[in-house]
Amino acid sequence: MRGYRQILLIMATFIIAILTMATFLALMESGQPKMAQAAPPPRPPAYTVIDTDTTWGPEVVTVTSDVVVKNGATLTVLPGTEVRIFTDTNPYPGGVSDLIEIIVEPGGRLVAVGTSTQTITFTSGIEEGQWWGIRILGSGAGGAG
Repeated sequence: MRGYRQILLIMATFIIAILTMATFLALMESGQPKMAQAAPPPRPPAYTVIDTDTTWGPEVVTVTSDVVVKNGATLTVLPGTEVRIFTDTNPYPGGVSDLIEIIVEPGGRLVAVGTSTQTITFTSGIEEGQWWGIRILGSGAGGAG
């Protein structure tokens, strides 16, 4: 009886060894271990929200999406600033066109006061017609002479 138990124990050990080897070989055949892939770069936002006071300049500022100045925020463009606006494929859902816009919502402010020697320029980045313009929404639109 004792010899019978030894044979069963040897057979069980042999079966476990074969199953372990089969599992190992199956994992080896599946190829190289899969490396984690970096996530694709995030898509640029459809628009940039300015909800706190923000200053641009006095150098070149590049705009690549609609800019929305929210209620209570002020976008100040310093003298000597050139704002270059490049075309975009992500239109602002509330926009007038597929071209980039700078939108000032009611209660928001855009302050851009240049001088004769330090002008402020808003221009298309590469060719004319790449942006729609500046929209002032609400009844608070006004300017300083």
